[in-house]
Amino acid sequence: MWALRKNKQQKGINDYKQEGFQFLKESYPLGSSFEYIGSTMIVTGHSEMMTFYHSVSCWPKLVCDYRDNLGRINQIRFTVDEARRLKS
Repeated sequence: MWALRKNKQQKGINDYKQEGFQFLKESYPLGSSFEYIGSTMIVTGHSEMMTFYHSVSCWPKLVCDYRDNLGRINQIRFTVDEARRLKS
């Protein structure tokens, strides 16, 4: 009977988020810097707030600031998978 089966825990979206936040905080602490395509990136955050039909969700993203050739400060965001590729 399906009611007597043990509940198998599957890796859910919250586990993915938690692992992502943990990886970003350990690998890229706030204020650290790294080179990316000839620019020095400075880590300024680990999350991005997104809205979906009157609800707000927080996703792990590597948020970095950099200065372009004109001297303006811009912001770029990397997903957790992209941040893992940058680390290797």
